[in-house]
Amino acid sequence: MKKLLLTTLLLLAVTMSGIAQKMKNVTVSTPDDFVKAIAPNTNITIKTNGILAITDAIDKLDESRNFSQFDENDYAKLTPGVYFTEEADGRSIKIVNINNLSIVGANPNREDNHIQANPSYADVLMFINCNNITVKNIKAGHVEKGYCVGDVISLSHCKNSNIDNCDLYGCGVNGLSMYETSGLKISNTEIHDCSENMVIISDCQNISFIKCSMHNCGAGIATWGDKNANITYEECQIIEPVYDDEYYGDYEGDEGDYGYEGGCPNELMEAMNAAGSIFEKKLNNSLANGALYEEFGEECGYIVIPEDGDWYAAYLPQINDDGQYEFLFLDNVNVKNGEKMFFGSCHVVVQKKEGRFSYEIRDNALESVTSITGSGNNLTYSHGKDKNSLKKCTKQEAMKHFEFDYELIDVESAKETDEVYPWG
Repeated sequence: MKKLLLTTLLLLAVTMSGIAQKMKNVTVSTPDDFVKAIAPNTNITIKTNGILAITDAIDKLDESRNFSQFDENDYAKLTPGVYFTEEADGRSIKIVNINNLSIVGANPNREDNHIQANPSYADVLMFINCNNITVKNIKAGHVEKGYCVGDVISLSHCKNSNIDNCDLYGCGVNGLSMYETSGLKISNTEIHDCSENMVIISDCQNISFIKCSMHNCGAGIATWGDKNANITYEECQIIEPVYDDEYYGDYEGDEGDYGYEGGCPNELMEAMNAAGSIFEKKLNNSLANGALYEEFGEECGYIVIPEDGDWYAAYLPQINDDGQYEFLFLDNVNVKNGEKMFFGSCHVVVQKKEGRFSYEIRDNALESVTSITGSGNNLTYSHGKDKNSLKKCTKQEAMKHFEFDYELIDVESAKETDEVYPWG
């Protein structure tokens, strides 16, 4: 038995040794060497004090590496390696079907490990169908400003990767983009001066930002699709831009930590990211394009108001027995038709053609609903636990839910304040 056990351990040791030997270590200092080194099971160390202008190497690739000639259904069948697409002003790199690849700057000082793309419409690094990718100690960006396409780092259909101690700068259109990607950790990374978004997150799961700084970009963090889940921010500083808009005037996005005090709780933001289809049902039959988060105070709770054009809907986020957020629909309005919505003092007040309704929120639950219907001298006052259980009440009892010590905030005018729009 001991002999069998010893033999088994020896075989295991030999097997593990074989696996370890499969990882190839390469040090590069030129664009050509860098592109040639990109392969599965490879640790690439960049050792240069200059700029690694990867476009020079991409321009030398054979036409057989033109990614545009392949159908999307064939991507998974492609030989792992480096491909390219022809953009408006040059070639863009596509790293395809690579597993177990690390790109690490030899010096923790990111300035010494600088990767740059010359075409404005090219991605500096794009990974497609790749797993276990690490990018560390790297500074990356473009030579000139671009629009529409040309991100700094982009990941599509990737799993279990890390971006650590990187400087992703403009003029990338977006600093970091990820599509249908899971298990990505971004830490100690700065994203700045990009012409459009800091980050795009589209149908991704288990994405964590830790001690990251994002600032001076054209827009903030954009979340697309309805499958985003478990997107977390820990000790991050995120300063969204000041927008100059003819309709809304100047208004400033959120500033601070996305686990910030006084802002939208991180768990709620994740739930809102995944709730687009829920919000859509009470709006104008198209996906809501933003959501206002409003906190009433500790004794009351908070509401979420998604918007779609002139439509607004009020939802009360509640935590179920499984610890997950659910959204209780309260009411909706179309401001274009003169309908109004106000919030404050633990109440959501809705003014519609059929009457006025006041939804009282206590301890983050619906406490009561009060309505005033009719017109002129024929007003009917009603009160109940919810809208389906309304019963007639006195005017004095009803008006307690419509008259407050301070003015309620109108949902339209809230757009011109520094309220938080974490979803959309």
